[in-house]
Amino acid sequence: MVKIIDPKFDNASYIDPRGRVLHYAGGILRAFFPETAVFYKELLSSNKMATLTKQGRIIDFDFMPDIEIKGFSLVVRQREILNLNYCFEWSPTMLKDAALLTLDLAIDFCDDDIFLQDATPYNILFDSAKPTFIDLCSFAPAISGYIWSAYQQFCNFFLFPLYLFNCGDLDLTTQLMKNCNEGISAEAVIRIMSFSDKAKIPRYFARVFLPKIMSQAISISFNQTKIRPLLSHLMETKKKAELQKIRKKFFKGLKKDILYLGAPDKTKKLWSNYYQQTEQDILQKKLGIIDSVTKSLNPKTVLDIGCNRGEFSILAAKTGARVVAFDTDSYCIDMLYKKAKSENLAILSLVMDILNPTAGMGWRGMQFKNAQERFKSEMVYALALTHHLVFLKGLNFMRIIQSIKDFCGKWLIIEYISCDDPQVKLLPPRPSLDYSFYNQDNFLKALSEQFSEVSILPKYSDTRILMLAKV
Repeated sequence: MVKIIDPKFDNASYIDPRGRVLHYAGGILRAFFPETAVFYKELLSSNKMATLTKQGRIIDFDFMPDIEIKGFSLVVRQREILNLNYCFEWSPTMLKDAALLTLDLAIDFCDDDIFLQDATPYNILFDSAKPTFIDLCSFAPAISGYIWSAYQQFCNFFLFPLYLFNCGDLDLTTQLMKNCNEGISAEAVIRIMSFSDKAKIPRYFARVFLPKIMSQAISISFNQTKIRPLLSHLMETKKKAELQKIRKKFFKGLKKDILYLGAPDKTKKLWSNYYQQTEQDILQKKLGIIDSVTKSLNPKTVLDIGCNRGEFSILAAKTGARVVAFDTDSYCIDMLYKKAKSENLAILSLVMDILNPTAGMGWRGMQFKNAQERFKSEMVYALALTHHLVFLKGLNFMRIIQSIKDFCGKWLIIEYISCDDPQVKLLPPRPSLDYSFYNQDNFLKALSEQFSEVSILPKYSDTRILMLAKV
C-alpha cells in the first residue's frame, strides 16, 4: 500500500465537491471524497462506462486500490492526454464536436438518473482530432426538480459562442472565450449579433431572450425565495420515468440546435488558399524534401507553425509523428481538423499566433499552462512564415527565430523566401520601417546565433531556401 500523506493537487483542481486531481509518479490520479466514493465506484464499474471508455468518448482509467490518499476513499489513475488544449484555442467545428459529446453523454445517462453537474469545455480535451471527456467527477446523481442545472453554463460556453461563430465572428468569439471566465453571456450575444443573423438561427428567441425575460420578470415581480420552491415542487411531482423522458427530449432538442450551427465559408481569408496558389511542381519538390528529412530524423513529435491547411502537418503525421499544428486562420484550422478527424490522423490543430501564444493563465498564472510548455516538440516546421512576420508584423529575424526556438526541442526546418518571390510581393511593407536587413546572409546569421548547427537543404525553388537547424 502506497500512502500519499501530503498530496499536491493540480492547480485547476480546487473547487469540486466530489473529488480532486493530482499528479503522481508521472501519471494523473483522480481521488474521490468518502461521501461520493460509493456512487463513483458503482458508476465507474458499470458496463456503460466500460463501453464509453472503449469508444474513447470518456477517458480510460484504472482503479488504484493500492494507493491511499488522506481524506479520500477511492482513487483511479486516468490516462494522460498529451498536449493540453483549451477551448479558446479550438476552431468552430472543434467546439461544436465538444458540445455534441457533452450532450450525447447527457442523453446516454438519462435513464440512469445521472447527469453532468457542470457543462464547460474544460471537461474535454482533444486527443489529436478526437474529443475526450476527462472529468469523471462531473457525473452526479440528477437533482430532483431540475431538468439540467448546468444548462445556462452550457449556453455560455457552447451554444452562445457557436451562435457567434455561425455569424462569422471567429476572431472576436475566440477572444471573448479567452477573456470571459464564465463564458459568453446572453447580453453579449444580443449586443453583438445583427437582427438578420438572429433571424437565421432556429429557436434563438427561446434560447436567448426568453430565459432572460423570465429571469427579469421573476426578480421584479415575485419574491424568488417563494417562486423557486414552487417551480421545484412542480418538477418534483413528476414521476422519475417521466422526468427522465423530459430530460432526454430536452437534450435531443438542444443537440438539434447545435447540429445546425457552424462557421460559414465567408470566414475564408487571403491565405487560406496559399498552397493552392503555389505551382504544384514546386510544392511537390518541397514536400519531398520535408518528408525525407523528417523520416531520416524520425521525431516523435512535430509542431507545424503557420500550418495553413496542413499539407506538411499531414505529411509529418503519416511518418508516424504526433503533430500539433498552429495557425491564426480559424478557417484553415477548421479544415485541417475535419481532415485529421476523417482520416484518423494524429494531428491536434489549434488557432494560435506564434507572436502571441497562450500565456499562463488563471490562479497565479499557473491554472492554465503556457503554450511553450504544452507544445514543445522534437521538430518544428516554420515554412512560408518568416516573410509574413517581417513585412506584416514588423519583426526582425532574431525576434522571429527566438519565438520559434521556444517551441523547439531538437530540430527546426525553416524557410527563407527572398524579396523576388511572388508571394512576398503581395505583402505591403510598412513605409516607416527599414527592410534593408532582409536578405539570406542576415537570416543565416540570426539562425546560427540561436542554433548549434545550421545546414541548407537541397534547392527546390529559385526564390525559396529550406534550412535545417539543430538546437
